[in-house]
This record gives sequence, C-alpha cells and structure tokens, in this order.
Amino acid sequence: MEERHTNAQNHKGLNKKNNFSIDFLPSEPLMGVKIRNCEIRNDKETFKNCIGIHVGIFFTTFKYERVV
Repeated sequence: MEERHTNAQNHKGLNKKNNFSIDFLPSEPLMGVKIRNCEIRNDKETFKNCIGIHVGIFFTTFKYERVV
C-alpha cells in the first residue's frame, strides 16, 4: 500500500534520517507487524521516501522509520 502525505507535520520528528519511537495507547491499536512505504514532503518542497516498520503488542506500538 502506497501513501502520499502532503506535509511533514503528519510525521513528527522525520527531519532526522532515522526515527525510533514507542507509543503507549496509540490512536490505531496494532497487533502484529505493519510495514510502511510512503513519501513525505519536507520544508524545501521536495518529496523523500520514508520506509518504516511498526510492531504492535497489546497497547504499545514500537516504530522505526527511515527517510531515504
């Protein structure tokens, strides 16, 4: 599934190349593994690829995202 986001504010902290976060009680509960492949637009109005993996266990989600 491919997504295209029009601003980088939907992804806090993606100005860094690698981003790891842990969410307690996320808005989208996840049980299992979710792989993301999307594009984001940075402040310079250029699109960059974002690849990530999300692992959900009960009410906790571990996220790793990399901007390529």
